[in-house]
Amino acid sequence: MIDDPIFTPDHLRQAFINWRKGVLAPPIILESRFAHRNAGTTHYEANQHMHDVVNGVMLRRLRRARIMLGINHVDCAPPNAQAVLSEVHRDFTMMHRNSPNQSRTLRTWSAVYHQLVVRSAVPTAALAEAAELDTAHFKRYVTIGLDELCAELHEHVTWSIR
Repeated sequence: MIDDPIFTPDHLRQAFINWRKGVLAPPIILESRFAHRNAGTTHYEANQHMHDVVNGVMLRRLRRARIMLGINHVDCAPPNAQAVLSEVHRDFTMMHRNSPNQSRTLRTWSAVYHQLVVRSAVPTAALAEAAELDTAHFKRYVTIGLDELCAELHEHVTWSIR
């Protein structure tokens, strides 16, 4: 049996909030087996490792979703709020007629990435407006993205300890 704390999407949401403030992720994330690459890993090292892994997974998924819809340019760190809003608008209005799931996947990863990872302080209401959605609908995409991110991270944890 694996004795590993299982973090939830809410823990990940709090980690993103903490990272934006320059604070360590919640202890449950830092104490996960995935965060500790070896027995001597400090909380600071575990925090940095998890930050890098989580951001890497998110950016990789966003890039993949964009490429599937023919968007080849990915601005890893949009330089300002206007660039963020332009990216969100493009991601949410890009439609793939033959694969609605691809469009939904892009919206999900774009929402969670731009809401929680990108450092420019763009309010959720402005992101939702750029996406041509109401705020509640935009937040649902963020929630779905956090659920998928959490599931993917737990899948990595399971494979890494086998």
